Amino acid sequence: MCSSDLAVKFTHRAPLDQELEVLEQVCRHPSPNIVAVYAAVLDDTGAVSGILMERMYGSVASRLQDASLPKVSKEQRLLWCRQAATGLLHLHDVCDVVHRDLHTGNLLLTTNNYIKIADFGLSKAQGDALLTLTTFNALFSPPEALQDAAPVHSKASDVFMLALSMCQILSNDAKFLGTPKLQAMFQGIKAEPPSNGALYTHVTKSG
Repeated sequence: MCSSDLAVKFTHRAPLDQELEVLEQVCRHPSPNIVAVYAAVLDDTGAVSGILMERMYGSVASRLQDASLPKVSKEQRLLWCRQAATGLLHLHDVCDVVHRDLHTGNLLLTTNNYIKIADFGLSKAQGDALLTLTTFNALFSPPEALQDAAPVHSKASDVFMLALSMCQILSNDAKFLGTPKLQAMFQGIKAEPPSNGALYTHVTKSG
């Protein structure tokens, strides 16, 4: 491996102990669909200031946003979805890690357009436990992470975020999650559902 295959990710988040703990667990079970991490970078005081990782070349989100490039083919988009799903399955079943920040900005690309899951800053190595979450990407977050009291996140929440990421990929539109229909859906998540009677009446009239 040469230096051009490596990148250093510097971060101002402190402490990094939680992320490094997760990365240790992920690195013990490498996957072609998860970005490889090789070492921690220390500053003059011995504190962790960055991470030495596999070099990647932009994200799926940035690729979809780049109007100077040709539209991504349907075959490539389907392949991306499969690669992202394979990576998440490995993360859950083999590494036993909940990502908690899965979206197209964290699906990075290799030089040959291969997807790898990255950025484990919010991840937890706690299996199926419901994890309290205070920081998240609202556009990709599941309903349980948007509730006012003690928002939680689990492996199932990761799957929800993957599904939204797939919708964005398959639409071939970086602005997919900003459409009025999607915004209305998220605005309605906290609304009280209709009573059974009201719902039955609505369905009957519609039919």
